[in-house]
Amino acid sequence: MSAKTKNVTKNSKPSESISNKGGTKEEVQIRSLKETADVKKLLKKDKAVIAKIAADILKNGFDDATPIVIDSDNNIIDGHQRVAAAKKAGLKSVPAVRRTFKTKGAVVEYAVRTQTARRNLSGGALLKLLNVVDKPKPKGGAQKPKAESGKAGKKKSGSSSLKTAKKLGVSKATVERARAVNKDTALRKKVEKEELTVNQAYKQLMAKKASPDAKCAKALKQAVKFITDCRKILAKCGKSTGENALLKKLLKLLNARLKGVGTTKG
Repeated sequence: MSAKTKNVTKNSKPSESISNKGGTKEEVQIRSLKETADVKKLLKKDKAVIAKIAADILKNGFDDATPIVIDSDNNIIDGHQRVAAAKKAGLKSVPAVRRTFKTKGAVVEYAVRTQTARRNLSGGALLKLLNVVDKPKPKGGAQKPKAESGKAGKKKSGSSSLKTAKKLGVSKATVERARAVNKDTALRKKVEKEELTVNQAYKQLMAKKASPDAKCAKALKQAVKFITDCRKILAKCGKSTGENALLKKLLKLLNARLKGVGTTKG
């Protein structure tokens, strides 16, 4: 067995979400193949890579050791670029392994695993995959019962970032940085366009947050929230015209200051 074949076997490790774990290998007509939106959106096709694969196919033929993966309806689950390259090279059919997946979620899970196993994720691809598989815990969520805590709880990590990291084959720190970048529209777009890596974008984000203006804006927003809450409490207490008017005036001043440091009303 060649090294290339060994890698394919390793990357195609079956999971409980696949009915026929081994799959059935067959030759399929390219014109019969389809793409699903759930899988297609995970990674973009690279024209340069497709051209390179097509040139190799014209020279050496399609590598049978790396068949594409399809489901029972001929949807491509893995091998979109190889199919595009085969079509470009003039092939009419390609080798494929047909697998039956129990759910749509299982299809996405398999597609994510095969891509991350190859370690070919760009920053933009990482952010796309993050949006699909990431389930961060909401802040201030309900605490686990005491019976679930302690030594037994320490063995199995409850960290959502760690779980996502394992799914994507990256570090926990990378997931946390990618989450932070994902929330900044301008930086996210730069990463998606491959103008910045996730780490570069994260450093810019941290520098932005550490600036005097950012710190000032954060303090002002906290003050706005506190005064807004005070007004709500006063409203429940009955007549408080004087105090409410004073707080309203203070809110107006704080929001004007917020605009002065380049932020919107909090």
